[in-house]
Amino acid sequence: MNLWQGRKRVTDRARVRNIVDLSGRLADLDLKEAEARRKLGTLEAVASENAQPQGTTVLRKWLADDQQAVKDQRRLIEAIQEEREDLWRVLGQLAASVVPALQVRAALATARATWALVVFTAALIGATIVAALIARN
Repeated sequence: MNLWQGRKRVTDRARVRNIVDLSGRLADLDLKEAEARRKLGTLEAVASENAQPQGTTVLRKWLADDQQAVKDQRRLIEAIQEEREDLWRVLGQLAASVVPALQVRAALATARATWALVVFTAALIGATIVAALIARN
């Protein structure tokens, strides 16, 4: 293995490691989003309870606070979804850069195996011919 192949292999390992890290971050985002959605449901329930037509000034203030909390939670969920989309895009780019390298390696391994089979078959044919010549004499 020459120096370039060694560097290439290290680069591919780093890319695969990055893919694994990004996959972990995506799983974390899924958990964050589930928690945010649960909290949003709670906030919406509280806001609907506090939404009374003839409320006092205090109740109206609570309702405004509840509605703002719901809006903030929805923004958080949107931010999580945008981050997830960005991670998927980066993950796709990384995978696209790793897959061709793996395909080339697989093709080379297949070519080596095919060549080894050809050499083995030629040796077997040669040995059969030599054995036939020896048996004939």
